[in-house]
Amino acid sequence: MAYQNIKAELKRCGVSYAKVSELLDMSVNNVSLKMNERIPLTVSEAKKIRDAFFPDASLEYLLESDGDLPTEREERLSNLNAIEDVFDEVGVPPVFYKTLAEMRAEVEEGE
Repeated sequence: MAYQNIKAELKRCGVSYAKVSELLDMSVNNVSLKMNERIPLTVSEAKKIRDAFFPDASLEYLLESDGDLPTEREERLSNLNAIEDVFDEVGVPPVFYKTLAEMRAEVEEGE
């Protein structure tokens, strides 16, 4: 479902998907899709990320996948997170965040 270790390291080091997207010369949405294993992350891309942000980490550790298929709830929350990342990046007006929060609450209530 996702590269949990690389996502955790990005968060721990305060590296946004926007910074990764600049490094890889791709959209924030594509970075999110790659981090959530919806589209492949190449070895070359992984090395660039490691070299730029975590030079002491091994690729094996960073690219360890949880390997599980996401539940419908996890998939919906992941999609909402990706949308929120894009909203943040492009400066979407706050009114849309309320709708996003309502959608997230609906998904979380459905546990």
